[in-house]
Amino acid sequence: MRIFKIGEKAWLLRVGRQEKHVECPDCLGTKRLRFIPADGEEVLLECRGCQSGFYGAQGTVRTWDCSAIVEEILIQGVETEMDELGGAVACGYKYNMQGSCANIARPEYLFETKDEADLAGILATKRENEAELKRAMCKTKDHKSWAWHVSYHRGEIRDAKKRIEYAEEQLGYALVAAEKAKKKWITST
Repeated sequence: MRIFKIGEKAWLLRVGRQEKHVECPDCLGTKRLRFIPADGEEVLLECRGCQSGFYGAQGTVRTWDCSAIVEEILIQGVETEMDELGGAVACGYKYNMQGSCANIARPEYLFETKDEADLAGILATKRENEAELKRAMCKTKDHKSWAWHVSYHRGEIRDAKKRIEYAEEQLGYALVAAEKAKKKWITST
C-alpha cells in the first residue's frame, strides 16, 4: 500500500448503495405461505419474511444495490498512528477540508491510478452485492418457524371451540331452567 503525501492526488474508491426491492424468496411475491401439516389440511399463512412493520406482508424484501464510485481527490492531511516499533503509520488521509472539517479516506480505498481503483471497485461491488443478496434471501425475522405458528393457532382454535361448546351447554341448561321456572310460575297463578 502506497503512502501518499500532502498535496498529492489519489483515486478514492467508495461503495454507494441504493435501495431496491426484490421478490420475497419465501412467498414468491404472493404474500402468503401454504402449509400442509400431517393431517393434510391446507393452511394459508401471512408471510413473515416480507412483513414490514404494521403493513403486513409486502411480497417483496428490501435490499441494497451496491455500485462503485471512483473520484480523484487531493490529499490535504494525513492522520498517523504509531506501530509496535514506534514508526508512524498512515491510518487516514484528509481531503475536501473546509476549516477544521474534512473527509477521511482509509488507505485501502486509495489508489495511484483510476484503473486500479476501477478494478478494486468491480471486485468490491461484486462482493457487497453477493453478501447483500445472501442476507436478503435468508429468513431473519422469525424466532419461531411458520409451522410453529400453525400448530399454536390451531391449538388456540381448538381451545376456543371447547369454550364455545361449554358456554352453549351452560346456556342450554339455563334456558331449560328458565322454562321450568316460567311453567311453574304460570301454574301457580
